Amino acid sequence: MEAYNVIFRGQIIDGHSDADVKAKMAQLFKVDTARVEAMFSGKPVILKKNCDQATAIKMKTVLEKAGAVIEVHPANPENTTSRAPQPSHSAPKPNPFLNDDGSPVNRAAQPAAKKNPFLNDDGSPATTTASGKSAFQAAETGVARGNQDSGGPGVLPPGSDLLSEAERAALSPAPVVVATDHIGLGELGGVLEESLPVPDVELDLSAYVLGEVGADVLADNEKWHFEALELDLSAFDLAEVGADVLREDERIPLPVVEVADADWDIAPAGSELGEIDKGAPPPPPNTDHLSLG
Repeated sequence: MEAYNVIFRGQIIDGHSDADVKAKMAQLFKVDTARVEAMFSGKPVILKKNCDQATAIKMKTVLEKAGAVIEVHPANPENTTSRAPQPSHSAPKPNPFLNDDGSPVNRAAQPAAKKNPFLNDDGSPATTTASGKSAFQAAETGVARGNQDSGGPGVLPPGSDLLSEAERAALSPAPVVVATDHIGLGELGGVLEESLPVPDVELDLSAYVLGEVGADVLADNEKWHFEALELDLSAFDLAEVGADVLREDERIPLPVVEVADADWDIAPAGSELGEIDKGAPPPPPNTDHLSLG
């Protein structure tokens, strides 16, 4: 099984920031920030060595989602199958002047090589042919006419068709016939779709009339009539401002609470209220025997 190396060169994908990519790589590899910083030095760092192709591709996909540019290379490039096979030197090339049995090749028995229409017999460039045209024009005319023996291969003029009429007709797809007899163009501004017919509904409106502007919609017999209530307010009167709302006989009497005489009184201001006597502070130390030198 072929092995691969996963390589990182400190590059990030456009649209990602260095801080985000470093934080995600530190989380993926479970390492501290210092080790991740060392990967961004610009030198190639092998993140995974000698792993299979599936593991390398999976690791590349995960790291590219994090924003890192990842490369996957074969671990042993000299053993890859993509390298062209070297020619074998064990068997020597056959000698074109000898047969397989070692006898000399009879050159007269072999067919003559096809003459180059662009060279003379002595090897000089051919300028004209028997028809008076140049060798190039003769070859060109022969190819254009389809006669390969008239002048050999050549170059067609610019814009020439490579295929003949018969070849183009054989490769051309059959035309698609679409029936358009039922389709027509309407007049400018006309309606594209005819409106659906609306059935006529016969309504008897003889019992309905229009009232004048501001008239009541309901007749008198259709309205609700509310009877006025007669209230006797002769027993009610307004009192003067600040007067008691209740009379003396309407007030609820409050019970009188008798408080027993207590044997306590209010002390004068500055009196001690039971604090502990701390006594007089100690006298200051005697410094008469002390002097400044």
